[in-house]
Amino acid sequence: MDLTAIYLLLLPGALYVRAVRILAARGYRVPIVQQVCWFTGLAAIGTALLSPLDSLGETDLLSAHMGGKALFRTISEAGLMAGKRFDEFSARARELVAAGAGSELMQVPGWWWIISAQTFVDYLDVCPDILELAPQVRCPVLFLRGDREAKHVYPGEAFVERAGGLAEFALVPDCDHFYGGREQTAVKLIADWIARSGIEP
Repeated sequence: MDLTAIYLLLLPGALYVRAVRILAARGYRVPIVQQVCWFTGLAAIGTALLSPLDSLGETDLLSAHMGGKALFRTISEAGLMAGKRFDEFSARARELVAAGAGSELMQVPGWWWIISAQTFVDYLDVCPDILELAPQVRCPVLFLRGDREAKHVYPGEAFVERAGGLAEFALVPDCDHFYGGREQTAVKLIADWIARSGIEP
């Protein structure tokens, strides 16, 4: 068991839970769909880091972003994460990690808003690329994307073409990354897919 990988998963998970609680204390409720998507993504990364992909044969994977070492640059170019200051924050994160201060939090100008230096560097260096991994994923996959999300960041169609097993892509109409107001549509797409796929609970 890779203890470093476990740490890399627990840290962003713990930071996210903490951020949700802080926001709740300030009167802002993070939508449950966004929380589910966050932990689904974390679980997908954990599966890639901690277990052989052959073991995915009995697993149901619902959605994921593009992954890969270019992820943070790509979403920053779209105005998220570090925004126009991607190079600055990348250099700062690496400096902090090199100085043994990887747990120090950095306030970034775009969504996620706050991230530890170590997590930032991990996304730069070790984030799995889902399109590279797709041929090895043999479990049933439903890849959802809102029609207001960037296709190159959430490459569902390309994933389905490369997947090693049953895979389907669905576009949620009038929908952004957080599924705000479109929760029931997303739930119906997922439920119908589960029924069609014959997946046992």
